[in-house]
Amino acid sequence: PLAWNQLGQILLIMESYAEAEESFMTAVAQKEDLSIAWTGLADGYMAQQKDDQAEDALLMAIKHDKENDAARESLKKLLKRRGKTK
Repeated sequence: PLAWNQLGQILLIMESYAEAEESFMTAVAQKEDLSIAWTGLADGYMAQQKDDQAEDALLMAIKHDKENDAARESLKKLLKRRGKTK
């Protein structure tokens, strides 16, 4: 699963969002509690303005790692952008 996550990160940098999503989804299918993959998936969704999916992915990231500061910060920014508060 870590290799799929790393591939997803590379694909995000290349702005190949569909392929990145596929890689992150493969990573979490193999290891559902891989918080960093959920965070990467959310990053890809946010880059495409897919806010509902990004929020769901960030909540999964935080569920599996309560100390995932990157996911918490991204969720905070996303909710602010959407005019929500949590």
